[in-house]
Amino acid sequence: MKKVLISVATTMAVLLGFICFENIQEASAHVHYTTIPKSLRGTWYNWNEGKYSKTILTKHHWYYKGPHKRWSDLSGIKKAQNSNHSQLFVDYVKNGYYCLGAYGSDEWPFWKRTKTYLWTNEGKKTVKKTYTCLKEYEPLPDKYGYHDVEFWFHFKQMS
Repeated sequence: MKKVLISVATTMAVLLGFICFENIQEASAHVHYTTIPKSLRGTWYNWNEGKYSKTILTKHHWYYKGPHKRWSDLSGIKKAQNSNHSQLFVDYVKNGYYCLGAYGSDEWPFWKRTKTYLWTNEGKKTVKKTYTCLKEYEPLPDKYGYHDVEFWFHFKQMS
């Protein structure tokens, strides 16, 4: 009788141990970095207001230099202030558009790799050839209800 009681108690202890410790996950040192899609990566130029802007999109960084020669950088590796998220966020929107911006902010444009013609200031095509570009689309309209669209090219060109 004593042996049966000990074996039942042992079996119950083993089963209870499996039930209690079954869901414990191992510690993981895996870190997730924010990655910019390959279709958007590269060095891109935009002609606006008589000056060039330049943006460089790498695997984990977005560098931007506006017409006033001031660089800014958003990193998909570095953490945002007072947050456990990276400085950069990238979200797929739809129809090939991605939203890139600083984590915790709003009103960032949508970006899509596409092809377009080069246009003159008079609205005429300069050549019949299309060029690969990034289309920057502002989803929020301006005070007149228009959505701003800009094109960024791999080369400097004046429209």
